[in-house]
Amino acid sequence: MQDSRELIDGINAEEEKRCAETYRFMEEQKIKKALAPAQWEELKSDLATHCEKIRRSSPVDIVVEEDGPDRISLTNTRNGKSLSMSYNANVPCIQYVVPGRSGHFGFRVAADGASIQLMDGPVPKQTRDVAFDAIKRITAK
Repeated sequence: MQDSRELIDGINAEEEKRCAETYRFMEEQKIKKALAPAQWEELKSDLATHCEKIRRSSPVDIVVEEDGPDRISLTNTRNGKSLSMSYNANVPCIQYVVPGRSGHFGFRVAADGASIQLMDGPVPKQTRDVAFDAIKRITAK
């Protein structure tokens, strides 16, 4: 009978662990879905701000076009290079296509449990840095 008890305890412990992990995942998804839209808006604002500064201080003109609330594209009119980014609220993530690279940025709940970080693979990024790197790709020779 003791062997059965050990087996049952092991099964129950595994089930509790699985339920706790599912709960944690669902809670993180709620946090991401609540906070990611603001980071997406911040990224779009950072992109537009960088482009405006470049337009005012250099001969390069970058056209910024928003195709609805979930998509933005930038085109360097001087060399024809462009980038596009779109926000997927279901995941949530930001998909992008820039010269020489395409992929996505994910979101991770920060250690404080009340904020999120924009992730480029395993590396957390600030929206202003993502915007700078993206624009650099369409202004470089």
